[in-house]
Amino acid sequence: MLVVGIIIAVLALLLSFSVTLYVSISDAVRIKVGMFGIKLDVKSPEHDLKAAAKEAEKLEKEEQNALKKKKKKGGGKKKKTAAKPGSAGKQEEKDSFSDTVFLILNLIKSVFSPSLFVLRHTRLTGVYLDMAVGTESADKTALTYAGIGIAVSNTLAFLKSQIKVRVKHCSIRPDFTSDHITQQTHFKVKIRLGVIIWGGLGMLTNIIRSMFLKTKEEQTPTVNQIKEGVKDE
Repeated sequence: MLVVGIIIAVLALLLSFSVTLYVSISDAVRIKVGMFGIKLDVKSPEHDLKAAAKEAEKLEKEEQNALKKKKKKGGGKKKKTAAKPGSAGKQEEKDSFSDTVFLILNLIKSVFSPSLFVLRHTRLTGVYLDMAVGTESADKTALTYAGIGIAVSNTLAFLKSQIKVRVKHCSIRPDFTSDHITQQTHFKVKIRLGVIIWGGLGMLTNIIRSMFLKTKEEQTPTVNQIKEGVKDE
């Protein structure tokens, strides 16, 4: 019993730790994810350059492989003319489309409730915003400054009504000597590990349940199918 108690205590301690997303926006967007004192780059100028280089290298290899395959094949084969789909093909397309729509709606329903649970337990801390609004003309600067001020105020009010928000510094000012907007923004998004796991399990359970119900509905004969079976007999 003592061992079980220790294991439960350790698990509870681990689940109480927070996963933190560090977001910084200035001349570029930098995003880091941290847990247990470890921080990893998710998005940064350096990370983007590395990703772009890897993608370019991958595309180059794919092009080379495609050229090699074309050389090996030599002359191209004549394409066979596909038969025009009849009414059966159209019906299959309609059924496939309706099944896809049904699947998407089910996925949205499955994810919506657990997502709200995770969102309610999300904390936005250390919000720092320092923005200088400048444009080509004084009139446009004044209008842009007013619009940004209203948008930021409404956004913060909405976030505060949904989740815990701690604002450290918020300053928006017009800059009539500049022709562009400059900003320094950073904040942290914190979610407990237990909340993430619980929300993920909720999504997975809902998806499996919806798929099971869909399969059950497909396997259960409808009234029309039963009538048709009786007529055939």
